[in-house]
Amino acid sequence: MAIRLLCLLGCLFFGHLIAEEAITGITVDLREPEYADGVVSTSLGGVIRAPYVRIQAQNIRYTHDTSGEVVNDTVVAEGDVRFESFSYLFVGQKLEYNLTNQTGFIYYGKTSVYPWFFGGKLIQICADGSYIIYDGYMTSSESMCPEWMIAVDTARIYPNHDLVAKQIKVKVKDFPLFWAPKFCANLDTLCDMPVKFTLRWGGKQGSRVGVSYELLSWENLSTLLRLDYNLKRGLGTGGELHYRSPENNEKFDSINYFAHEVDPANPHINTRYRFQGRYLRFWRDGKTLFEMKYDKLSDKMMATDYSDRGLDLEYARKTDLLLHHQQRYWLGNLLIRPRINSFQTIKQELPTFSTASLPLSNALGIISSFQANASYLDFQYAQGAVNVHDFTATRVELHSGFYRPFGNGYAKIIPGLNAIGIFYGNKPYHGQYWLAAGLASLDGELLLSRDYGWGRHVVRPYFNYNYLTQPTIPPDSHYIFDISDGIYRMNTLRFGTVNYFLDPFSGSCQPIVFLDTYGWALMDNKKIPHPLPYFTANLSFMTFGVLQNSVLATWDLSHGGFGELNFKSAWTVSRNLATSLEYRQRNAFFWRKVDRENFVLDFFRSENELLHSPLSDQRRTLLLHFFYRINYDVALEWNSRFGWDRRHEPHYFEYDVNILASLPAHWEMKLSFQHKEVDDRFAVYFSFGTEQR
Repeated sequence: MAIRLLCLLGCLFFGHLIAEEAITGITVDLREPEYADGVVSTSLGGVIRAPYVRIQAQNIRYTHDTSGEVVNDTVVAEGDVRFESFSYLFVGQKLEYNLTNQTGFIYYGKTSVYPWFFGGKLIQICADGSYIIYDGYMTSSESMCPEWMIAVDTARIYPNHDLVAKQIKVKVKDFPLFWAPKFCANLDTLCDMPVKFTLRWGGKQGSRVGVSYELLSWENLSTLLRLDYNLKRGLGTGGELHYRSPENNEKFDSINYFAHEVDPANPHINTRYRFQGRYLRFWRDGKTLFEMKYDKLSDKMMATDYSDRGLDLEYARKTDLLLHHQQRYWLGNLLIRPRINSFQTIKQELPTFSTASLPLSNALGIISSFQANASYLDFQYAQGAVNVHDFTATRVELHSGFYRPFGNGYAKIIPGLNAIGIFYGNKPYHGQYWLAAGLASLDGELLLSRDYGWGRHVVRPYFNYNYLTQPTIPPDSHYIFDISDGIYRMNTLRFGTVNYFLDPFSGSCQPIVFLDTYGWALMDNKKIPHPLPYFTANLSFMTFGVLQNSVLATWDLSHGGFGELNFKSAWTVSRNLATSLEYRQRNAFFWRKVDRENFVLDFFRSENELLHSPLSDQRRTLLLHFFYRINYDVALEWNSRFGWDRRHEPHYFEYDVNILASLPAHWEMKLSFQHKEVDDRFAVYFSFGTEQR
């Protein structure tokens, strides 16, 4: 008390008080204070500091009460109150605070955690560092009269920025739009508005009004509720769940949506749904992985209708279960892939076991590898497909390979031998068969380089030769489940030269110019009209860091003209303007294949057969993407695709025009007009933050 009395006497003499309590660490700094009965007050402003706390106001009353068994230090502050504690700064009209037990109340207070602002008629300060807001609000508007808010009966904010709010109402200018009983989130991750609205007008799917609500965003778990009403089809509701473990070694995402609506294209369907999910778990040792995926839909258009964005089509995903384990010298997989959607054509794997040894090298430098697969396969066509038959078979595949590199850092040659054996438990005419074939390969390359003042030029001539022997049974005599069953005698050679131009001063490992020119020789087969059918150039280059171009051109030496021509140019014109242009062309003799460098079809089927099959897909396509930022708040986006020169289908022109606008209080609006081959529609999307950008 002697220290306190000396400070009080000094304040009466100097008209200013600075008192420090050595025990509690409280510092009182008041201007022209008054002292009476253990109470120090001022109406001219001051600051009080304590551990983790700073209080500033115009009128302050500080009381040091020693009448009880425990000393109590309390503060009552009014007028321009500022209260700082931990990571929060509150402003308000009045503060009542107990410095001893670190509890109190703020009247008509507010605080912020970017981009959110919080406030309420009463804010309770808790000893654990959390705050309870009564009759409060949450908004992103910076104005005194916010354009919108989320009103809450009670909300609690924790020191780690976790938020728990009850009885929430979304309001725009005091007009209520949405109500929910509870909302949980972490403010550091809540960069998006928990409530979103969508309005779509026109089109064959009908006009739709939708709202989605993020019910929970808590640590590693978030849930989203969704409600849609289609004026033509009816009501739809559902939810999404997303989970990430703290160690990030376990993930789960799911979509569950149910709608009682009528599809105009299929009037007999009046109940539509989508249940999609993915669970992933891997162990810290990195040796074992478990993954499960599923996607159950009522009809094949449900995936696109659920996403409902832009020109892109959404498709049903595959349903499968994968268990992967890896050791030092081998790895193994268990894959189960059933069909759960009758409108899909799929190869069911019920199941597939596979194992493989990691490449091993012996004393002679020969590297060996081994792989084995065992499956029960059930190929099912989509329901309604005509003139096709499902088929099943057990399948066991053994694959062993040996190769030996020769050479140094500048030149190398790698000969290789592979043996392939496949057992089919069933075939089109019943019975069991073994298929056996051999593959001989020879790869070689030469690496040359030269340094210049501006960078380095690298030249790599190469060749890849493969000879696949005639299998013991032809492809027509066994089932073809996928491309790995397409084994037939082939004799192919790819030869070419790769050129790199590297700039070591650009700070990027990507070459500024890449050029790969190569030709194909398809030899020893009468069904191929020309032994050198294709010559390809693959070019990509960057200009001034803002213009990127790529060209993939294949000249058809058998029929003349381009077999394939793909050109793409992406140009960042300025900070406000960017555009990209892409042109794609394919002639009727450049077959549509998953692997464009697999020529089993070319060797096994005649050109006339392939020409009259769906693999012959002649077409030309022009893609244009344009983005222009008119000003800081408004941008224009254009996406279009134009297709023509199609052999059996008419030309088409589809486009998507979007106006992106930033509204007050961090709201984003997207106005979209979408023109498709069979549909036109207008849509409005509202979101919070920068999702649309």
